[in-house]
Amino acid sequence: GGFFFTSDDHEKLLQRIKPDADDAIPSGNGIAVQLLIRLGHLFGNQRYLVSAERALSCLWDNMNNYAAGHGALLTALDLWLAPPEILVIRGQGKEAESWKSLAVKQYAPDRMVFTIPVSAAVLPGLLSGKQPGDGILAYPCKGTSCLPPVSTYTGWQAYLSTAT
Repeated sequence: GGFFFTSDDHEKLLQRIKPDADDAIPSGNGIAVQLLIRLGHLFGNQRYLVSAERALSCLWDNMNNYAAGHGALLTALDLWLAPPEILVIRGQGKEAESWKSLAVKQYAPDRMVFTIPVSAAVLPGLLSGKQPGDGILAYPCKGTSCLPPVSTYTGWQAYLSTAT
């Protein structure tokens, strides 16, 4: 679990480190785990989620002993415990942009909003099931589970007013 700062075929080193604590910038392990969790849920790829879980498990003692120095890993842990909200909007033009604008207007740091044009035919993983309709369709998901698509602007407004 976790990620080393150097590759395994790097020249011989005295020590090969896995930086886990934040310094002037967030730790590489913390950012990597956050991205693995987001990509794992977005694409439905269990390998990403397993890698993220292994990294969190490997670095748990350090996080637990000095939480103040592990902000990026704690953010990743929060994402692990409460998967991100993923909103996929299928459509194009100004109408799709207005749906997206409404979704990003609220402060929701764990929300990812994607507008995918109708012309995008081949999508990876879980996105492949988010097919376009006659007009705009919005697919609200939490982690890898999704609600039925929303097809009206007022329905979209209602969903966003209740979403956390």
